[in-house]
Amino acid sequence: VFSGDVVFWSLGSLPPSGSISLQYSVAVAPSVLDGTIEPSTAAILASNAPSASALVQSVISANPDLTLSKVAPNSVNAGSPITYSFDYFNQGDGQATGALLEDALPADTSFVSADNGGVEVSPGVVRWNLGTVPPLSGGQVSVTVGTLSGTNDGTLITNTGSISSASLVPVGAQATTVERSH
Repeated sequence: VFSGDVVFWSLGSLPPSGSISLQYSVAVAPSVLDGTIEPSTAAILASNAPSASALVQSVISANPDLTLSKVAPNSVNAGSPITYSFDYFNQGDGQATGALLEDALPADTSFVSADNGGVEVSPGVVRWNLGTVPPLSGGQVSVTVGTLSGTNDGTLITNTGSISSASLVPVGAQATTVERSH
């Protein structure tokens, strides 16, 4: 029987030296932070024996789970700019701290601009320091590159990016644009 924040079981009789195992599950609210200690006390009462109790402390583990997708135009005329857009999202129940989104620009392109604080940290590498991405939230960033005029018709330009955080392996996304020389 559940009442407020207490669960009651009526066990009946328990023989001398007998034992019983009881289990229950709880759902932890998304607002509970990683590392929070949640105490739980169990007590047994009997009319003909002394009562007993035990305390268990559970450490809540909340984990981030980052996703990344990338959008680019299907084709572009040679010499025209290409804008790549990244959508990132933390679908986990923990904060993604120290989140970085990095884009390795394609060969034969040049950095033009990036929004939302993106900077070219070295030739051909653009980085966004996203800081902390809370659970069930995300955002979008974009980068624009210039292409070379005179490129052969049908040349594929593939752009790859990744997102990582202090506690996660990087997750990647890729988009390909066909360069047309008309």
